[in-house]
Amino acid sequence: MNKAAWLCGVAVLTGLGFAAAARGADDKPPAAWEYKAVQIRDGAGEATKQLNDLAADGWEYVGPLANGLVAFRRPAAGGAARKEADRLQGTWTTTAAESDGQLHREEKRIEKWTINGGRWSVKLDGEVTQEGTYKIVETGDKLVKVDFTVTDGYKQGDTWIAVYQIDGDRMKMNGCYVSESRVRPKVLGTRDGDGYYLRTMRKEK
Repeated sequence: MNKAAWLCGVAVLTGLGFAAAARGADDKPPAAWEYKAVQIRDGAGEATKQLNDLAADGWEYVGPLANGLVAFRRPAAGGAARKEADRLQGTWTTTAAESDGQLHREEKRIEKWTINGGRWSVKLDGEVTQEGTYKIVETGDKLVKVDFTVTDGYKQGDTWIAVYQIDGDRMKMNGCYVSESRVRPKVLGTRDGDGYYLRTMRKEK
């Protein structure tokens, strides 16, 4: 991209982000936005998939930029939520699982969770079984609340509501599906009949 086109794009985004500052002092402060310049893929099918992925990640259309780029924006995440989202990034392998207060000692399948940007996916023995988006709901001193919405695969349309804790390259996550009519767990443990599922996971390097 040449310098003139780059300056044009910056000017558009700057104007979008700060034009509201010229309004009266009695108006509410402008919302904080995160902006992204995107090159739309060739072909209707690929472009449609790309736009749906952007929408699923919370991006909304703003307008065209120079050099065929298109501007999108979404509400900027708070500092604590963004920090937690950054810590989740990567691939996590389940090393232990528990439900009804019992460890799943005979589980032989290899489960991997991959968090990439605002999306996640699960593979069992190398096959993708679920995909979707996620949202950090609340951060705390010990446990973080997170929602994993399933957009494709097993339990499509449902949401896995969970709490988790990360310690170095280890994570414990306890949760359940909204469709199971249970509330979000409050601890990293299960007991007989509570319906929760606890994973212990290790982050791949």
